Amino acid sequence: MKRSLTILLFLVLSLQFISCSLFEEDDPSPQFRKPSEMTTSELDAVNSSVDFSLDLYRTIAQETALDENLFISPLSAYFALVLAWNGAYGETLDEMSELLGFEGMEYEEANEICRDLIDILTNVDPAVTVDIANSVWGHDSFTFTEDYLARCEEYLYAEARNLNFKDPTSQDIINDWVSDATNGKILEMVGPELESYVAFLVNAVYFNGGWRIEFDEDLTKAGIFTNFDGEVTTDFMGNSHEYDVWSTDTFDAVELPYGDETLTMTVIQPKTEADFIQMEQSLNSENWDSWINRTQSYTALVSMPKFKFSAKIGMNDALIALGMEEAFDEDMADFREMNGVGGIFVSTVYQKSFVDVSEKGTEAAAATGIGMGPTSGPMYLFINKPFLFFIREEVTGAILFAGRMVDPTDSGE
Repeated sequence: MKRSLTILLFLVLSLQFISCSLFEEDDPSPQFRKPSEMTTSELDAVNSSVDFSLDLYRTIAQETALDENLFISPLSAYFALVLAWNGAYGETLDEMSELLGFEGMEYEEANEICRDLIDILTNVDPAVTVDIANSVWGHDSFTFTEDYLARCEEYLYAEARNLNFKDPTSQDIINDWVSDATNGKILEMVGPELESYVAFLVNAVYFNGGWRIEFDEDLTKAGIFTNFDGEVTTDFMGNSHEYDVWSTDTFDAVELPYGDETLTMTVIQPKTEADFIQMEQSLNSENWDSWINRTQSYTALVSMPKFKFSAKIGMNDALIALGMEEAFDEDMADFREMNGVGGIFVSTVYQKSFVDVSEKGTEAAAATGIGMGPTSGPMYLFINKPFLFFIREEVTGAILFAGRMVDPTDSGE
């Protein structure tokens, strides 16, 4: 599939509404803190999550061939990294805090912000489904600290479980969890590589929203879509309604609202290939605000393609480029808050995603996995098979005792 020459698409499960009063003060329904009840530092942290989203997309886009489609959930990556952040310590913690917008915050303060984000996003519109799920999985021999599990469970609503990662059925258990959390849209999240991890952290996000004004299926017809390589024929949806639209010298844009209009899809169409490249390369919070805060309502005929695709994206390089270096370094990573002793590092961060845009609305899902591997030291040498053992003196080389152990439950005589 080819990326559009003319459409830059953002599915906005927007965190930007945090800065305004989404819920009126006399609305008794929300049981969580309202945006108006957040402190300035907390609002800054929430805004930093928007910075993270834009920075992550821009960095991954730069690594992706221009003729390839791209779809990620920055929100899923954000919460998966928060699971890892809760286990970080020292310089590793500092680097991740800067990336996630938690500088100067203790675990409790930052986690409260994340809990509020989850509560708000999953309750923002009763007509739209937004599900956010977290889980932490450890190999049988891996022990999470009580404090780490308490933070993940209390603030991130994470499930925790130990499995034998050497047993292939462990892959099925984790994959079933991801499938359930994404309504069957993300399958085979993890494979045999699970054996190389001592812990596996997962976030899943599922979205299903109907358009505020559905596209008329009778108006859907084939048309020409111009991409970077030429032209392709595809089905276009059409609708005439009052939308928020705006235009500049370099792009046209429209907001397509879901449900009660709190959640929207923002579609930005650069006018030339050069404009497309420039827009992706300059995607940051300052430019983003200037692009989206100029809407005007017009009755417009909107025509856009139906599409459905899935993707798998590795995120190691992008996160390192954004400053999260130490977590990936076997010699420098410090995740002692996760297991009490350290000796582990972030081996891989990757995401699988799915999106289906039709006349009725949009269904999207993503799952982000973080594989925690043992460092090169002996901290996680799992002695769980028959072994030889020797008691010896280093200087002389004298061997005092030698033996083998094939059944540790057999006490002999």
